[in-house]
Amino acid sequence: MKQVLYAVFVCIARQAFVREVALAILPGVELITCGSYRRGRPTCGDVDILLTHQNAEKLEGLLARLVRELEKQKFVTDCISTPSNGDILVSPDTFMGVCVLPASVASSMSTAAPRLHRRLDIRVYQPEQFAFALLYFTGSDLFNRSMRLWTRKHGLTLSDQGLCNATHVGRERVAKSKSARCLTEHEIFAALKLEYVPPEQRETSGAWASDLIKDDLAADAAASAREAAGAAEAARLSPTFMEDTEPSMDAADPS
Repeated sequence: MKQVLYAVFVCIARQAFVREVALAILPGVELITCGSYRRGRPTCGDVDILLTHQNAEKLEGLLARLVRELEKQKFVTDCISTPSNGDILVSPDTFMGVCVLPASVASSMSTAAPRLHRRLDIRVYQPEQFAFALLYFTGSDLFNRSMRLWTRKHGLTLSDQGLCNATHVGRERVAKSKSARCLTEHEIFAALKLEYVPPEQRETSGAWASDLIKDDLAADAAASAREAAGAAEAARLSPTFMEDTEPSMDAADPS
């Protein structure tokens, strides 16, 4: 129990640390930690943080400044990918790296537990995209799959940036309209005519999608079986296979 409580406390401390730094850079910024932390799980591994601000123009350059300050304060220890120069109008600005609570913060927690490094992802979204990103990065994977299947059934496509009518271009589903305007997760569920599911209940698929998931899993299994059968047939007809199965000249010689 102590280990679980400590893990939860560390997650809270990480979020509080990043929020304090972010607010010092841009007052009024909104910051939410997603993933298993937001779903209320007793432990969490990776740290997934989303940022936005009601004034989209103020978001330009925010992530680069935030990462520099987190590095300066020894919270970010390694970089996997660096943020852009600030243009988030085309796509969300993203940082991926590794973090650890600074020694000064960890020492105040009155515990001998080790300071563990964790994968850190920080993404900055425009305010009109934030609710969609929040839904997507909260998870779980199974719940997200059920949401995608529901939207596909109704001719829509749902991503971390919006909810749109969809069309097929070859084998790809692409958006053919502007995103529905949804500023909260409640509004996204309402747009899909679904009952709202709070984050702590998103470990499994939505009740509305149980049959859809069964059908999707069956389709995946059938596709895998067809792929395996095709590979076996290709191997059977390949020159190498023919060479291996043809009788040798020595075996065919009656002498």
